[in-house]
Amino acid sequence: MTAESVGRPTRTRGKPPENVIPEVAGLWATYIKQNVPGFMVSAGAILAAGQQTTCTMAWGANTYNGSSNSGMHGEVDCLNQAYHAGENLANGTFQALSNPVCMVCCAALYSVGITNVPAMAGASKEYGNYSLPGWIFDDETAGGILDRLLGNAAFTQWITDLSAEARGKSVNRQALITQMTQKLIRH
Repeated sequence: MTAESVGRPTRTRGKPPENVIPEVAGLWATYIKQNVPGFMVSAGAILAAGQQTTCTMAWGANTYNGSSNSGMHGEVDCLNQAYHAGENLANGTFQALSNPVCMVCCAALYSVGITNVPAMAGASKEYGNYSLPGWIFDDETAGGILDRLLGNAAFTQWITDLSAEARGKSVNRQALITQMTQKLIRH
């Protein structure tokens, strides 16, 4: 299957990840700042930011409890559990949440079709130690999960400038997340 057949840009030459990742991270941070808040509907719940995120989300009759102890924010932990259980991810609803949803988590939720959150965090929300499940990076179709998460400019550069081997390495995926959150914090 070629890149064109799955609707994504073709890569002409692979560039070194250390050259591409900072550029993609900057594009992703800009996309999050400029676009993601407009994609989400917040119920405006009064939640105080804290060190640990706990979350309960439901997909129909199935409920998942997430925690930042998983290495992901609580809502992304719930999303990850639902993915592995084969749920239709767009149907997730919040049942309980300890902290406002940060903009990166809002982007992750939006990427699967969830646009309602109890509360969104402001620009000062801490993004440290953030990680995302690998399956989010595996959907490289145009308009797919990764495209919606990164924004089209960052997605296109990620796909066209890095080889499939480089994109598949968890170290490069985490470097992208880490550099993006650092840029987001500085803005």
